[in-house]
Amino acid sequence: MENTKKKSVSNLKPVKMGVKSAILMGLGGMIGSGIFVLLGEAGDIAGSAVWLSFLIAGVIILLTGYSYGKLGARYPSSGGVVEFLVQGYGSGTFSGGISVLYYFAQIISISMLTVSFGVYAGPLLFGNNVSQETMSILGSSVLVLLTLVNFVGAKTVSKAEAFIVGVNVVVLLVFTIPAITEVKFNLIEPSTYPPGKLVLTSLALTFFAFTGFGVIANTAEDIENPKKNLPKAMMFSIIIVMILYILIAIAVYGTLPLDKILAAKNTALAVAAESVLGHIGFVLVSVSAMLATASAINANLYGTTNQTYLLAKDGELPQGFKRRLWDQGTEGLLITTVVALVLANVMDLTAIASLASITLILVYLVVNIGHLRLVKETGAKYSVIILATFSCVAILCLFLFHIFATAPNIGFVLLVFIVTAFIMEFLLQKTRKRKIKPRVN
Repeated sequence: MENTKKKSVSNLKPVKMGVKSAILMGLGGMIGSGIFVLLGEAGDIAGSAVWLSFLIAGVIILLTGYSYGKLGARYPSSGGVVEFLVQGYGSGTFSGGISVLYYFAQIISISMLTVSFGVYAGPLLFGNNVSQETMSILGSSVLVLLTLVNFVGAKTVSKAEAFIVGVNVVVLLVFTIPAITEVKFNLIEPSTYPPGKLVLTSLALTFFAFTGFGVIANTAEDIENPKKNLPKAMMFSIIIVMILYILIAIAVYGTLPLDKILAAKNTALAVAAESVLGHIGFVLVSVSAMLATASAINANLYGTTNQTYLLAKDGELPQGFKRRLWDQGTEGLLITTVVALVLANVMDLTAIASLASITLILVYLVVNIGHLRLVKETGAKYSVIILATFSCVAILCLFLFHIFATAPNIGFVLLVFIVTAFIMEFLLQKTRKRKIKPRVN
């Protein structure tokens, strides 16, 4: 009897994530606070042409998503970007330094999402006079809760993501569909658009709303048939989000005058919902924003855990990051959460959010350049990867222009950020005597 039990246990196979779950993971990573916070900010630059800005940003992300999908299919690893970097550039300080830089950016993104959750949850639950401390507690609480969810493993994460994303998309559609029927096209006709240069400059903001797509690459070891399903999940999730963002932008800017939207800015989507559905619209959008930020935190925690485990395994991060706790969680997940909590509660993350965005764009550019050396192995179309690379160069230049025009001090912070990542990488390689290694041949 004992031998039979042992045999049955040993034959158990880990539960694999289906393509639908991977798509939901991607949706959760992208439909975060970006669409809620940046919709009004982007309008301050692009005016009523914000929908066009989302369209262009979505196409650029599709190009890089194609690159990521092909890389993930050829090199299926839970490390995602980390694996792509070492395959494209080999083992060394450069690939390791960019990997650590990417990890830093994700921590900052998680912190921003944590703060965003509190900002939306506080007024909804306690009114407009809610204290900063209460909002901080609400944001911190959801981060801790979702960290516990991630400790249980990929199956539970994907189930939680399915619920959160499903409810969130439904709520957004409840506003968007009736709002579309009330659109006044004279508010969004081309004659109301600002100069094309400003529309392109606004990409620095709308681009950020898509940046969570890369989390799908981290499902490679959990997804069924990654060679087929990972690229499919990548492209479908980006297309779905792009269509949703465009419809929301048209619904908001087509139902409210531009000056009213700019007056609301961060709550522009909620104000538009209130004008169409009444107070219940404001409540629904606020709940949707809370679900969106929670979903994005969930997806980013999942991806970060896989990456820190791989980095620690190769000596790119301290060994404590790879030690297992409970079922699927690691000390790396715990450390990531603690650092994100500290940042969320002691720093003003408005400027840091821009820093995270520009860092992510830089990583996308580096990955695409590395992919140019691997197209024969991945089977990707060289022309598409070239387009993905040049589009990242363009968006990076536009973002730098926007940053230096509005907050030049972030340029200096960016330099410090990059130098810190590479110094950390150099010291770890010297002390650990190890380099990051490819996982897939």
